[in-house]
Amino acid sequence: MSSLSYPLAFLTDQLRVAEVTQHLQRFDEQSGSGDGRIWTRELASPLWQVSLRLVPCSPLDGRRIDARLRALRGSQESFLWADPSYAPSYDPGDLVVVSAISSDRSTVNFTGLPPHYPIRPGDRFSIEWGGGRQYLAEVTEETIASNTGMASAVAVYPYVPLGIAPGASANLLRPVMRAFVPPGGHTPFTARPGGVSSGGALQLLQRI
Repeated sequence: MSSLSYPLAFLTDQLRVAEVTQHLQRFDEQSGSGDGRIWTRELASPLWQVSLRLVPCSPLDGRRIDARLRALRGSQESFLWADPSYAPSYDPGDLVVVSAISSDRSTVNFTGLPPHYPIRPGDRFSIEWGGGRQYLAEVTEETIASNTGMASAVAVYPYVPLGIAPGASANLLRPVMRAFVPPGGHTPFTARPGGVSSGGALQLLQRI
């Protein structure tokens, strides 16, 4: 398995998506008692999981997309993926920086935003770190940037990894994650001679 990831242009930009479902897959262990009490322990950090239903296309395009997916060698290779249905309130620019991180890694400060830029629950951002890794998070509370473009104590989840430090650039316009196709996650297109190819679908899982 390579530590490198195929760029957005290799696959993500080629996909025409009809439906996207993105959620966090948790890895928790639970135990309970007869009186209704439940204890939960997180065994590992949650991972983003994505389900995609692809738009019917020409047989030529269907073969091209399926070939690129097979080139990933099952689950061995990674590629960068960005949700085609996602967009922020408006373009935040490309100068946004994480200027501070709380001690519990649950909040960050941003600088370099447009004045009074709104950051709302469900907004996302990504940070490249650690030799090609991608941290993808969403905002959980509303914050408005100051007139100098600083947003303080922005609550995020998943929490910021220890390997990310203040000064990291944040991508708020087109957040990305490093993804792979888990076993059984690729449903190839079905082609009809002289017609269209349909039925293509993907399951993606984040690779840390």
